[in-house]
Amino acid sequence: MRSVSMSRPAPSSKVIIFDWDDTICPSSFVDQYKIDNFKDLPLHYKNLFNEIGKCAEKCLEAATQYGEVIIITNSDDGWVKYSAERYVPNLLPVIPKYRIVSARTRYERFYPGQPLCWKAAAFAHEVNELFVKDLDEQVIRERKGSDDSDRMNESLDSMVSTDESSVGSANSSFEMEEDSGPM
Repeated sequence: MRSVSMSRPAPSSKVIIFDWDDTICPSSFVDQYKIDNFKDLPLHYKNLFNEIGKCAEKCLEAATQYGEVIIITNSDDGWVKYSAERYVPNLLPVIPKYRIVSARTRYERFYPGQPLCWKAAAFAHEVNELFVKDLDEQVIRERKGSDDSDRMNESLDSMVSTDESSVGSANSSFEMEEDSGPM
């Protein structure tokens, strides 16, 4: 049986992680200027926000060609959908295609008042999950490969042990040489 290498494999799966706030959604801008809703924006900002949404959609779609896409936010569960509705509504039909992770919801209890730790933990968790998945798949492939070779060895062993004519003749000639003694 083959031994399984415990060194970390390069992932065969790939993941592309996007931060929602200030990467896809202009959260700091809307916060700084106290913008409550897309509808409240002057026309030139509406055009810019629409363009942000179109570019984000193209970017997310292009990223799916290279691996699984995950969006991480430091806000609570529901923030991505809520903020998309309010600020980049043309992303509403797009975001359900991707897994959304709320770093705050998952990690605030472990790191109270440390939002950078929430996000770092969320990113680390997602990457770790990918490596674990790939390692599990590698172990399964190696086990399957060793199972196949074990079965082949068992088949060969049974073929050798059931071919009594060759076993008998090999043994009898060996015994004859032993019995003949020194000359």
